[in-house]
Amino acid sequence: MTVERFTLALRGKATPEDDMGEVMLVEGMGLITESTFAGAVRFQGRVETESESSFRETGELDMAAGKVFFESDGSGTLVPSPVDGLQLGRVCWRFIGGTGAFDGASGQMVSNFTVSEEAVVEDAIAAIIFLT
Repeated sequence: MTVERFTLALRGKATPEDDMGEVMLVEGMGLITESTFAGAVRFQGRVETESESSFRETGELDMAAGKVFFESDGSGTLVPSPVDGLQLGRVCWRFIGGTGAFDGASGQMVSNFTVSEEAVVEDAIAAIIFLT
């Protein structure tokens, strides 16, 4: 088993999947540097609102070496930031498998992000992934 660590900066967009805005699709692109898996990353997440300030999420990271799948480890939070029109969020995800080099992956990622009034998502992620 090997252990990989990486950081990832993402930028994307949140789009409602239902009329009430309780389910959102978040898609974005980013870049991993200084890792075995350095390169471009496509992010896709499905966010389900639990309350005004909490949510759960499932999704995937698509990289050159394969895809890694994740789900929320508990609830994420989304609250107003000190900047007008900008929300601040955080969530911890656990890896639940993947494809290619990520087959059987486990571990976790921690996300700190903002969402603008225009639904632009900017995310800073730190991850530790265990590979078989």
